[in-house]
Amino acid sequence: MVTIVLVTLLGTNPATAQFDPPSNYYNSATGTGSTLKQQLHNIIDNHTQFSYNAMRTALQVVDRDPHDSDNIILVYDRTSLDVSGIGSSIPGWDSGNSWNREHTWPRALGVDSSGPDNSDLHQLRPSNPSINSDRGSLHFGGAYGSQSYGTVFDKGNTVWYPGDTDAGMIARQQFYMAVRYDNSDSATEDLELANG
Repeated sequence: MVTIVLVTLLGTNPATAQFDPPSNYYNSATGTGSTLKQQLHNIIDNHTQFSYNAMRTALQVVDRDPHDSDNIILVYDRTSLDVSGIGSSIPGWDSGNSWNREHTWPRALGVDSSGPDNSDLHQLRPSNPSINSDRGSLHFGGAYGSQSYGTVFDKGNTVWYPGDTDAGMIARQQFYMAVRYDNSDSATEDLELANG
């Protein structure tokens, strides 16, 4: 009886329930392959769009350091950056000198600078400006397993490895972008993933 109560309590954790999708959210995603991809696209299409400029504030919320609310976690190097003392008209933002907005799917690889993909919060991350510059528009690659972020030589190409801590999140962001953007929105292209 104690086991049943414990399982029931663990299964109804209100902290995790608040982040669950709405009831029946994925009910129409029943196919496989390209059919499933289209069904998922239809579910996530027409999301609320914010401007690229709004990301200067939004990223400070979604990438806030859970251990220090004055800080944000930067992608790749995982620096916890104190943003409480920077900025003027936009608190925490100093025109990209301390941190900037990293497109995990770069503009040079298909993201339009005026479409909804450019400011999609699911693919932007705060980044150290010099590390963002080092990554440039390199494709992601490399292998998980005690590897730091940076350029690596993989399958005959120089690619960017996001580091073990960010690899899973970056992979999910790339899959999201490939499902969400299929050239059906204005100022977007059909984004597709490729192996190698």
